[in-house]
Amino acid sequence: MFFERTLIKFTLLINMKNVLLLLNLIMLSSTLFSQTEYQSHVANKLSFQAGINATDFIKQFIVLNNNNLNLPLSPYLINFKVFQNVFFKREDLKLGLRAGTGYNFKESSATNNNSSSDFITRIEKFDFRIGIELQQAISKRLVVFYGADYFVHDEKNHTESRILNTPSPPQNSDPTITEDKLTYKGISGVMGLQFNFNKHLNINTEMLLGYRTGQGNTTLSGPNFPKGRRDANGIREFFLIPPSFINLNFMF
Repeated sequence: MFFERTLIKFTLLINMKNVLLLLNLIMLSSTLFSQTEYQSHVANKLSFQAGINATDFIKQFIVLNNNNLNLPLSPYLINFKVFQNVFFKREDLKLGLRAGTGYNFKESSATNNNSSSDFITRIEKFDFRIGIELQQAISKRLVVFYGADYFVHDEKNHTESRILNTPSPPQNSDPTITEDKLTYKGISGVMGLQFNFNKHLNINTEMLLGYRTGQGNTTLSGPNFPKGRRDANGIREFFLIPPSFINLNFMF
C-alpha cells in the first residue's frame, strides 16, 4: 500500500509539472506573438500629412511684424509628407519623405504723372523641394522635426516703361522692356516645431538654413537700347529663412 501511494503521488507530481510547463509555454508564446504583432503593426503603419502655408490667412486676425522686419517667408504654398515607422518600430519616432511646391504670379501697373510715364510689371515665381524628415514626439501635442531638402527656384520679372504723350506730334513712345530671370538650386537643413490640436489637425513652423547656386540674367530692349543689352551674374550664397511663417496641416 505504501509503495502504491508513493507511486501515485509521484505520478501526480510529474503531471502537475508538465501542466505548469505547458501553461508557461502557452503564455510565453502568446506574449511573443503579441509583441511581434504589435511591432509589425507599428512597422507597417503609414501616416500622411498635407498642408498649406496659412501665414497670409492668419495675418487677417493676428498682427505680425514680418513686414516691418522684412523677414523672408517660406515660398512653399503646398506641402505633403508621408511617414513610416519601419526603421525605429516606435510610436514617438517617424521617418519619411517631404515635398513642397509654390507658385506666385503678380501683375501691376502705375502711372507717374510727374514724368509722364507708365509702368507695367509682371512677376512669376516657381519653387519646388523634396527631402527627408525625422519627427520625434516630445509630448502628446508637441513634435520636433529635423530634415534636409533639395530645392529648385525659377523666377521671371518683366517690366515695361513708356513715355506718354511726347510733343510734336503727341504720341506714346516705344516701351523700354526689362527682363530679369533668376534660377538657382541647392540644399537646405530643416528644424521645426509642430503643435497637434488632435490626431487630424496641426500647425507647424520651421527654420531653413541652406546653400544655393545659380545664375541671374537681365535683358534690356527699347529706344535707349537699339542693339539690346544683356547682363549676367552668378549666385553662390548661404541663406536663412527664420520660423516667420505658419503651415496648417491635415493628417490622415
